[in-house]
Amino acid sequence: MGFEPRPLFQNVTIRGPRGAVIWKHQAFEAATLGAWMVQRRVDPQTGHRFAWTLRATVTQSDSYRIRQRELLFTAAKDHGHGFWCFPITSLAITGTRVVAELGAPEY
Repeated sequence: MGFEPRPLFQNVTIRGPRGAVIWKHQAFEAATLGAWMVQRRVDPQTGHRFAWTLRATVTQSDSYRIRQRELLFTAAKDHGHGFWCFPITSLAITGTRVVAELGAPEY
């Protein structure tokens, strides 16, 4: 019977006070975000890793830019060194709430 590694963390949550959705190829801001939360859950039984999910409050958005592709979610890291950057694979905005599925962190 072979060794099956288990993920180091079962669930990961990252939070911040503000962030942005940017249009990757033009570096234009498509939306400004207030409080946000990014989560990734791992099924403890199977080890299946679910997609990263962003939930945030939209404080301002550009209706044209937010419909473009490729979009990135970016936010400064809380210790002030560097930033989070995730590609957005799907995005839904309802009123002032955004929910997005994210790819793996890029930076």
